Amino acid sequence: MKRTVRNHFTIMATTILIAAGGAVTAAAKPSNAAGQSSTTASSESRTAPTVAELDAELTAIEADRTLDDAQKAQLRQTYELALEAASRAAEFVAEAQRYRDAIETGPEQLVQLREALERAQSGDVNSAPDLERPTEELRRELETRRARLTVLREQIAEAATQITANEARPLQAGLRLPEAERELTAIQLKLGSTDFDDDGNQPMRRAERQLALAREAQLQSELDMLRYDQQSAPIRRELLAAQLAALQVDIERNQGVADDLAEEVN
Repeated sequence: MKRTVRNHFTIMATTILIAAGGAVTAAAKPSNAAGQSSTTASSESRTAPTVAELDAELTAIEADRTLDDAQKAQLRQTYELALEAASRAAEFVAEAQRYRDAIETGPEQLVQLREALERAQSGDVNSAPDLERPTEELRRELETRRARLTVLREQIAEAATQITANEARPLQAGLRLPEAERELTAIQLKLGSTDFDDDGNQPMRRAERQLALAREAQLQSELDMLRYDQQSAPIRRELLAAQLAALQVDIERNQGVADDLAEEVN
């Protein structure tokens, strides 16, 4: 029996891609605002401590016999906060890189996804099953198709969740940006004060400065991440829509084959 053509997924997929099609050019290159670092001139001469450096300083403090337990506890707490800030800074740097990658490579990926979708919709991708095979072989393929459909439905649900989350991110980033800028300004004013200069003979003063430097780096990297997040939002939205459309066409194709196989073996 010839497979009945099912058009509803294809129509939906095409509608999604047309609706998402307007912002590729705008997202292809970061604006000057997104490309600029948050680092101010006064902070360029400062070097943020790394996680390894903070770990080494904390280890030295733990071994220092001139410090009592109360001093060590206070220093430990400060260094743990600095370590957390340094770790978060590294996470923000990695996240910003993912957004930059989306801006740089997203348009090409979108073109490829759309071309693949067009081929699938035009019938270039041959999915009609060969029914002139042994029944057991047809049954095995039927199980394979059904398993594939389960995976595809899970991927569609995940894509829909990502689309919803992606829609909320610009608002979240817009709210967080001014807060982070205020926090960074306060930290930089503190670090620029002569009362906050490093003093190797005062462990607590050293610890507080290291914490402030780590927080400065954390906030700088967070601001960069948030700006690239906003800049890459349009292309990421289009990529998710294209991926969802491709998944829907894949479901249509596999469902049609599964229906033909089921009718043949039953």
